[in-house]
Amino acid sequence: MAIAGRRTRKWCRSARRAAARARQNRLRGIEALLGPRSAKYFFRESWEQRPELYRRSCDASILASLPRWRDLSAIFAAAQTPPAQGIVMRDGAASRDYASAAHAWLDGCSLIVNRADCVDEACRRLSVSLRTHLPHAYVQLYATPPHAQAVDAHADDRDVFVVQLEGRKSWVVYAVPPVPFPNNDEQAGKAFALPADFESQAPRAVETTLNRGDVLYVPRGFVHAATCGAEPSLHATVAVATYDWTWAKLCASAAEECWLGRTPAKIAARLEKYTYWRRCAAPPLVCDGHGSKAWQRGVAELDKLSEVVGVEPNDVIGAWKERLAPHRAAQDAPLAGRDGMGVTDRGVYVRRRRSGEDRDDVERDDRGGLQAREELQAVLPQLLGAVSQEPCRVDEIWKTLDPFGRICLAHVGRALGLLVACDASGNQLMCGT
Repeated sequence: MAIAGRRTRKWCRSARRAAARARQNRLRGIEALLGPRSAKYFFRESWEQRPELYRRSCDASILASLPRWRDLSAIFAAAQTPPAQGIVMRDGAASRDYASAAHAWLDGCSLIVNRADCVDEACRRLSVSLRTHLPHAYVQLYATPPHAQAVDAHADDRDVFVVQLEGRKSWVVYAVPPVPFPNNDEQAGKAFALPADFESQAPRAVETTLNRGDVLYVPRGFVHAATCGAEPSLHATVAVATYDWTWAKLCASAAEECWLGRTPAKIAARLEKYTYWRRCAAPPLVCDGHGSKAWQRGVAELDKLSEVVGVEPNDVIGAWKERLAPHRAAQDAPLAGRDGMGVTDRGVYVRRRRSGEDRDDVERDDRGGLQAREELQAVLPQLLGAVSQEPCRVDEIWKTLDPFGRICLAHVGRALGLLVACDASGNQLMCGT
């Protein structure tokens, strides 16, 4: 009986592992972000229709691979070369007044990394995996310090999935889009100002606080605003450029100049006077992760619309794939792993620079000295003064700072020549970030 019992337990463990592998295999594409909610349900009930909140839905393996506070400095530094872009945001506008991202963070600025999928391998892999259900996706990173807001309430010309990576952030998504399915020059809060009482009077579809692993879907055109409380926030925005794949633009691209003698741009402009044509074309036409019924519905819709413009359905699909090809090709090449974080970015040791000792090889920049947001101004001198010539662990001596603030203060201290990075024995380490 004892042997049989052991066999039973072994069989149960094996069965549980097999079931876990099966669940993991099913979590393809967008389902890895939305958790148990199936892609079929999402595209039927929410896609381009309404905002949706998914609690702790991001797949654990994907979440573990995405950037953390310790990775942000190196990713921001790598994003200074197009197409990636690292932006410092102060009072809702881009700023170039700071020597580094670390200086900016300590002074209360937010950090944005556009096209993080071009500089971070985990973000690239996530973008590629979503092709199962979405035509093309890319990733942006937003880091916001405590009690701050990176940008004011606005609407985007793309659908986005907000994935909370670190900290917490409060979100409000308003229920009625000012412009349904907007193009780039029609984004509320960007291309034109929202009414003064919009945020207080407009009905709200979602009002929540995101924690690590939560995902918020915001369709194109829905106005949203996000703010931090006492805790800083790092989140990834997975963007899908739905404004670029509308029925109007794709049919116009296939039509060329054969429809009433108009150019593709004029055809698209005329069709987009009608809201229906502004919708994104059916993803099943170019993505292989959807079921046969979804593909059939997409084909039926395409047949109906292509007759209006007088183009062949296959030409529309071909035009779409042709436009997608360069975007997908740019994401296909693997990137190097995160190997440039630097010792202080891993939160280890710093000490005061000794007399006559060489500075770190971190880029020297004394411009503006050390500026800090109001709540830090009184404590920063004390925090720097707490560092002696003996090795000190940053996480222990600067507990009053937020996790990324500790990394930033170590960076700034080294840039000013006050501190050096070291190991547990006090031996100086050369690390450029």
